[in-house]
Amino acid sequence: MIAGLSIKNLIKIVMGIAFLIVGIKGIIQNKRFEKPKTVIDGKVLYSKHYEKKDNQGYYRQFYYEITVEVEEAGRKKKYAINSMDQYKAGDIVRLVRDTNTSGSYKVFSPNYTPIFGQWVISIIGAFLIFTPVARAKFGAAYLTVLPSPICIFSGISLAFVYFKENRRKLEKIESEIIGLLKWQKTNIGKDGKYYTSGRALYCPLLKYKSNGVEKIRRSRANSNLPEVYPIGGKIIFYKDLKTGNFLEAKPKLAMLIMRVLLTIVGVLGFISIMIK
Repeated sequence: MIAGLSIKNLIKIVMGIAFLIVGIKGIIQNKRFEKPKTVIDGKVLYSKHYEKKDNQGYYRQFYYEITVEVEEAGRKKKYAINSMDQYKAGDIVRLVRDTNTSGSYKVFSPNYTPIFGQWVISIIGAFLIFTPVARAKFGAAYLTVLPSPICIFSGISLAFVYFKENRRKLEKIESEIIGLLKWQKTNIGKDGKYYTSGRALYCPLLKYKSNGVEKIRRSRANSNLPEVYPIGGKIIFYKDLKTGNFLEAKPKLAMLIMRVLLTIVGVLGFISIMIK
């Protein structure tokens, strides 16, 4: 025992701290992108399209190289950036610094879904940290004592996130699937040849109109089964009218119901403790 805790419990606490750090770091990073100084606007000067198909008709490459103009310290500079989505000359595109390329930018493409996963990781971390202490103090009842406040906090926090996301003014856009981008990991064999490994992912390429202008973008959705996205099929996505960002789906009422139920479970847990 070390300071009243077994090695096993200390390992749980260390794991919990690691989970908590990863989750909180992800949440903070997501919030950082919302600050005006983090995301800047760039003006598209021109773009060039690159594509490549395999012998099955699937795209193995499909992207645009856009040249954007940004203002830095009162001076205008040009950068060449790869984009999954099509932009026309004169479009304003949101950019962030590319940490993988010194001094350059990349298109800001927020994903609103992972923040839920980051909350879950943080909750798991808190559970692992407090489990040994709760178990020592409450005995077998810790299974009710510990999850109750976590459920209440998680339910209320995630419900707040739902209402915040649901306040966005969105434009509903109907698009047509014009092709599939196939992604599959490749490895170099001892003979120097390339070999594929793992299951392939298929991402639909969508043709749509926004403000009367026809464009193409790559959906962030994907599937292991190409038949999920038939050529000519229709997909609905949404555009945030304030930021210009695309969302693959709106927050669903079922998500709110789940979060309310999570809060109720936590409250009932507290009540059961008090009755005892």
